[in-house]
Amino acid sequence: MGASMDGFLLEIGATIGEAVQEIAENMLLVAIEADEVTIGACEMPMEQGVWIELDGGIQAHFRLIATDDSALRLACALLGEEREAFDEELGDAFGEVVNMMAGGMVTRFEDREHGSVSMTPPLRVVIGDTFPEPSPEVICVHQGFHLDGTFFCAEVVFPLEFAQWKAA
Repeated sequence: MGASMDGFLLEIGATIGEAVQEIAENMLLVAIEADEVTIGACEMPMEQGVWIELDGGIQAHFRLIATDDSALRLACALLGEEREAFDEELGDAFGEVVNMMAGGMVTRFEDREHGSVSMTPPLRVVIGDTFPEPSPEVICVHQGFHLDGTFFCAEVVFPLEFAQWKAA
């Protein structure tokens, strides 16, 4: 990858970190620690995940990949109550957490002159469900986060052709 491609991808990575950190700390009132931004797919096995499609000035998918425990903690933080097991309400809350994070990214994309970006509703997936796998035609940027000893990962997956065009 060229310097302009790396620059574009690292800008996207910074956007992921800013949006996730802001929602976690200001809206959910939980402290998280961010790992480094990495180019490539998150290798953490998914137990809970949410996928949101972005279109317009940024054409990509935003995905949050979580362990059951980290997804439970994020969803409980939104609801403001502790629970020990996932149910439908917590699944919806987890989807809304990811929707808020993606919304924070979209705002930043638009502020950085990428143009208007639209989002699809969150699609929640769990172990055993089909989750789109990266292929040679896409490029991923991800950042891992730690929440009270649990881990989750946020990533943006671009069509390679779009990323090359944006980086040019």
